[in-house]
Amino acid sequence: MNQLDIQAVIDSVANISDKRQYWFVRTMSGKYYNDFVENGFIAIGYDRVPLFEISKANTKDKTGSDILAEIVKKAYPKEQRPAYIGNQLLDFAYNIKKGDIVLSPSVSSDLISIGRVIETPVYQEEIISEDPSKCPFIKRKKIKWLKTNLRFDKIDPGMLHLKYTRRTITSVDFYTAGLVDRLITPLFRKHNDAHLALNIEKQTNLAAVDLFETWLDLFALTEEFGKDHNIAIDRREFQVKINVQSPGTVEFISYSVIGIVILSTFVAAIVGAEFETNTRIFKHKFKSEGLLKQITNFLNNKSDRKFKEELRNKLMEMDVNPDEIVKILEQFNKNNN
Repeated sequence: MNQLDIQAVIDSVANISDKRQYWFVRTMSGKYYNDFVENGFIAIGYDRVPLFEISKANTKDKTGSDILAEIVKKAYPKEQRPAYIGNQLLDFAYNIKKGDIVLSPSVSSDLISIGRVIETPVYQEEIISEDPSKCPFIKRKKIKWLKTNLRFDKIDPGMLHLKYTRRTITSVDFYTAGLVDRLITPLFRKHNDAHLALNIEKQTNLAAVDLFETWLDLFALTEEFGKDHNIAIDRREFQVKINVQSPGTVEFISYSVIGIVILSTFVAAIVGAEFETNTRIFKHKFKSEGLLKQITNFLNNKSDRKFKEELRNKLMEMDVNPDEIVKILEQFNKNNN
């Protein structure tokens, strides 16, 4: 494989900006959740506070915030936390920016949807509707929803604390942001590292020896493929984060993007993912003569059939779901063609 092929694959992996921020935005106890998701926006209330006043308060010193708090207090005399409301309005209008990620919960936070902010400026939409399920707030931001109606009890427990925050807008911490990233896509680059997140859907406990032996075998397979194709891959470069619960997630991290991509392709291939191919391992067909085709051939030519079968059985026993990886690999193939 030449350097151009490798670079083409690396460039195809989603690259997440270090500057991207993450926000938990409530939906009035879930009342407007469906409207947000179905119509691609988020919104905040306090419509009697005009945008130009919020704009004037958007300063680096505290003076602007204090002035905005007074404006909120005049517009809403019964509001006991005018400074808090003012800061929430500033967050919504100016701190939530294009490219940021928004998480919004449904009633009782049973479901959650994840979206990307399409543009920074707030738009105002006057709405007259007698439907109580429709959001009446006029200050809005456009959102492209990436994952919708995920069950909160099925995602990583490290995100559970969001469910109990009462703030309308909450900035998501660095650790939780990493969990959100892998919900959006299982294969990505961030902070100069490549990440692969695999969902293990087995409902019962896993034998630790099987779990670790499986990944060690896959690391060895990835390293062996690299040697055969003059790609520098060291199995010791892979780091692993494991959610010890089952079902759970295992995340691989490496500075080698191509190493992570090769590892992910082996997982999908060995599990028997839905690819179009003429081989016995894949069910779909790759027309590319690049990385994906070469991995297919490598698996076909590997003589140790028993090793491949045992590895596949272990992955199947874990109930590893490679569906999203398949979609990404198919896109790689399309891009490379």
